[in-house]
Amino acid sequence: MIKLYWNTTSHDPISGFQWGKYHANNSDAWINLVLEKINKQNIQSLDEIKKDDILIIVDCDVDKKIEFYKKLKILCSKLYLINLGDESGQRSVIKTYDLFDHVWRSYINNHHKNINKITFLPAGYKSGIEKTTNDLEKRNYKWAFIGTAHKASRQDLLYHFSKIKGGYVHQTKKFGDKTSMSSGEMGKIMSSTHFIPCPNGFYHPETYRLYEALELGCIPIVESTYEYYKSIFQNYPFFIVEKWADGTKIIEECGDEQILNKRELCKKWWKEYKEKIQQNFLKIIAK
Repeated sequence: MIKLYWNTTSHDPISGFQWGKYHANNSDAWINLVLEKINKQNIQSLDEIKKDDILIIVDCDVDKKIEFYKKLKILCSKLYLINLGDESGQRSVIKTYDLFDHVWRSYINNHHKNINKITFLPAGYKSGIEKTTNDLEKRNYKWAFIGTAHKASRQDLLYHFSKIKGGYVHQTKKFGDKTSMSSGEMGKIMSSTHFIPCPNGFYHPETYRLYEALELGCIPIVESTYEYYKSIFQNYPFFIVEKWADGTKIIEECGDEQILNKRELCKKWWKEYKEKIQQNFLKIIAK
């Protein structure tokens, strides 16, 4: 039997930001979506694992749990990992990955490329993000930025985009603090927005923002760094810019019909891409 077990909250740090709990609270909807076609049983305890079961484990801080996985490998006929987090790519995870039949992870870097058992999985959207308007309703905002304005790039983004009327900005002082907007509130704003500028994350080019924009029917304008997205996506319909001044030109030059057509292209591409991810899991795990 194929079983799914979430282990992200184990080994959480005593102090500081608890990333395991963050992933458990914010990534469950995305993981359930990508595993939708897998006939599996969700389990709450390792005691529910029987010998020769196939186990999919969702986890983070995997470099700290190698002895734990060694025990699971003996028990299970096959062992698969969905590795959440590790945005900085500084963790020594390859030895841990050797224990698994296959691994899915986001935030791909040069350490992970050309390893057959590693498949890129987008970071996805946060749980609680839901579209609150239908595709025919008017969107109130031309563009929106919600998040922290750390790094010069995000300051540059706000400088240029603030020149375009009809925008929405909600800045948070620190990631995850009281000034942060809830996923539900953010979904309402983004569902009423045409364009979403997507700057790099704190460590890595990839962020939730791109996938939330696609999920909510927005048009992403993505910051190009190391040509990251060009290397992981094919035939993507969203905009990629070298500098934020080019992003403002895109918005200014797009008329209503062009916006509608681009939104439909993004919607179609994202739907097909999610289906490809589901088929990938099905092909590898259920073969």
